[in-house]
Amino acid sequence: MSPNSGYIKEKTEGTPEAFPQITEAYQNVIAGRADAVIYDVPNVQYYANKEAGGELKTVGERLTGEQYGIAFPKGSELRDKFDDALTTLKDNGTFGDIYEEWFGERPEGM
Repeated sequence: MSPNSGYIKEKTEGTPEAFPQITEAYQNVIAGRADAVIYDVPNVQYYANKEAGGELKTVGERLTGEQYGIAFPKGSELRDKFDDALTTLKDNGTFGDIYEEWFGERPEGM
């Protein structure tokens, strides 16, 4: 079972089902064999906006707000270059533009 199984059992009358690949879950919703998918927000937004041909949409509130990061080996010279580039993209609005293009909305504060 997926980590979301407990949420589904507690909050709905639905029966959770795990799929080996998330795209299989999306395809089951499109085909009417499943009612919904719970997964990482960026992935769901991307698939709904770019791959599903208008057959899926995101609904409801976000269940959690997890933060993601990128790790570099200790002392990596790439870390500072990456930080500088990411800061520039955020400051000049490019990060927000790219995010909106792929996920259908701008991130908060961008």
